[in-house]
Order: sequence, then structure tokens, then C-alpha cells
Amino acid sequence: MISQLDPPASRSRDLIADPADSIDQVPTPPETPKATVSPKTSSLPSGRGEWILVVDDEAMMCTIAQLTLEGFGYHVLVAADGVEAVDLYLHGEGKIAAVISDLLMPRMDGPALIENLSRMNPQVRVIAASGFNDSLASVQDANPCVKGLLSKPYSTEALLRMLAGVLSGEPHP
Repeated sequence: MISQLDPPASRSRDLIADPADSIDQVPTPPETPKATVSPKTSSLPSGRGEWILVVDDEAMMCTIAQLTLEGFGYHVLVAADGVEAVDLYLHGEGKIAAVISDLLMPRMDGPALIENLSRMNPQVRVIAASGFNDSLASVQDANPCVKGLLSKPYSTEALLRMLAGVLSGEPHP
């Protein structure tokens, strides 16, 4: 059983025991607390069960993004770096609706990940996230698959609105 205290990277490895398995065989993640609907959160966009791949080497950012997205109706896969993300995307390509990726990570950074994913699927929708705004502008200019930019740390509202816009095809600066 996967505990809520397990690091997100280990959760993704536990959820996909064998990389050769397809996403159809991924067990349902454990039940997570749902977002409480209040006047403030009721106006935020929700998902409809779309699969989102969150890629970040900061465990806390992965956990926050995962809990937020799951609480608002998305299914989430988590990767700690680009190498792990490519593997997860490869085996779930047809089901992953969008990728939210940090830019600075070990083993394979965000720009290399985005390049690999765009070669695998030229229609992949990526939201790039970074604490360095210069990195964000240059990555969007370099790859048309980058549909949105998030400055870290980002708010729940920024994350949900950006993701909803990217999934609906709305252009984002």
C-alpha cells in the first residue's frame, strides 16, 4: 500500500511496477482528500478525470501539485526528473492530457524533456514551471509544445486556471 507520506517519486514507481506495463494497468491511486468547495474554490476550474504528468525534482512541489490536481478532478502521475517522465509518458502517451514540468532537474532537465516529448508526440501540451523567469521565456520560444508558463512557487488558482486553459486550447502568453 502506498502511504501519503511516501515521496512522490516512489509513488510513481510503485504505481507502475514494470515500465513495460501500459497506463491501463496502473492501479487507481489511493484516495486523497478532496478540495473543500468554498466560495473561493467553487469558481476554480476542475478536471474531468484527465491524466496529468507532473515532473519536478522537488518532492514538496510534486506533492502539492498532485494533491491539488487530484482534489480538483484530475488523475496524476509524478516523476522526479525527465528520464522518469519520458518513461511514464511513453507507456501512457495516449492517455496523458498534459505535462507540467520544472525546468531545472538532475539527469534530464526540462528543456531536454520537452524536446524528447515533442519528438514522441508533436501535439504534447506542456506547462513549463520555474523559479527563474528568464528560463521560462526562452523555453517557450524554443518549443511550440510549451503552451503555458508558471512561475514558481505558483498558487492553486494559477495552476488550475493555466491547466484548464491549456487543455481547452486557450492561448497563454
